[in-house]
Amino acid sequence: MRKIITFLLISSCAFSSTYKEIKDSGVFKVGIRTGAEIFAKDSGDGITFSGFEVDLAKKIAKTIFGDNIKVEFIPTPAKERFNWLDNNKIDIMMGVTKSKKREKSSELSIPYFLSAISLVSKKEADIQKKSDIINRPIGVIAGTSNEKFLDESGITNQKVACISNDECLEKLKNNEIIGMIGNNLVMAQYPLKDDQFVRPIKSISTLSYVCIAMQKGNTSLRHNIDDAIVKLSKSNFFQNEFNSVLSPYYNGTVDKKYLLLDSLYKTLY
Repeated sequence: MRKIITFLLISSCAFSSTYKEIKDSGVFKVGIRTGAEIFAKDSGDGITFSGFEVDLAKKIAKTIFGDNIKVEFIPTPAKERFNWLDNNKIDIMMGVTKSKKREKSSELSIPYFLSAISLVSKKEADIQKKSDIINRPIGVIAGTSNEKFLDESGITNQKVACISNDECLEKLKNNEIIGMIGNNLVMAQYPLKDDQFVRPIKSISTLSYVCIAMQKGNTSLRHNIDDAIVKLSKSNFFQNEFNSVLSPYYNGTVDKKYLLLDSLYKTLY
């Protein structure tokens, strides 16, 4: 019985779409995160998206598959990312923070930006430092590395788990929480869009790499994506995206060290 169960577990993770299978199918299914318009903004039809990670996925697809590929963007809830990869609902997932645990269960590409955890609060809360939020209600998306950090940091005993950043933001507006934490590049958008919000703690964690995730064992796809990221770096894609998309949006509120990893690629290749 144990052998049968082991075989079934292995088999359930063995049917990811390889590079060749995706190319033959003509469809590349890309999981994208919602709630961060600079990365992936819905045009309103639930099919057409724009943003940095959308641009990156399209460029990767063209680089590794050529012109005869349809890139299908699929908004993916944070808690479902790895289930959908394992069930082959998506081929890749954009915006996954690298960790040892995730490296064991998924294939992770080389990173394409750096991330820290930031806190957003209302200006009126007058939060200045980490000690100001000790054991106060903090919102965080459930099932993310940000939640894991909050659980392990001991910062608060009043964690409020949200389904999405939008839900956390609504709780913040209604004074149900004193602040919300998340990826610094995501959190930085809220003060830009609404001046009642501030980002008083720009980093309360160590820096982490953000990668593209694939189903474990899908090394052919990972190798192609890694090569594509390096080629795009050499062709100045990331620098151009920073100049034309990211820098104007953030208006100097985010250091470019988080968004340009060209020096890292030079050490790897």
